[in-house]
Amino acid sequence: MFRLVALTLLLPLHCFACEFAVPSPFKPTAFFGPGHERVPSAPSVAIQSVRRGRVSFRGDSCADTGVVVLTIPATDTSRNLAYTFEQIAGKAPTQEAIFPPGPSTGHERNGLLVFAFPWLDGATNTHTPLDLTVRVAAFTKSGKRGGFTDVHITDSGR
Repeated sequence: MFRLVALTLLLPLHCFACEFAVPSPFKPTAFFGPGHERVPSAPSVAIQSVRRGRVSFRGDSCADTGVVVLTIPATDTSRNLAYTFEQIAGKAPTQEAIFPPGPSTGHERNGLLVFAFPWLDGATNTHTPLDLTVRVAAFTKSGKRGGFTDVHITDSGR
């Protein structure tokens, strides 16, 4: 047992599994009736980063992962909303959807609601360019849809 614990402590940190704080699914509740909530305005969305997969010789478990990180300012109002991310134009670099269906909530960090969307991009230094438009809509706790913002996400693919 001691040998196993000692061996585990010797392993470099980058050898553990790749993890991202992906958005949490949100289920509307009937408790908050639509008559008691105002329709939310369009969210202010920013692209924090776009990272593509890359060749790595260090055993990086995230080397083949692309990720788009979007943010919304964390306010009293935005913290109580959920958001949908719908690709409305462009082609995803993968067969699987990057953006999950249905409303979700972000993770708060440094005054921002952070939404990370990873996909398997390939452990290579050359990728197909990324050119997507994503519609971000706000939803109340009862599921009432509010305003939306369209975000254009690009990456040259290197």
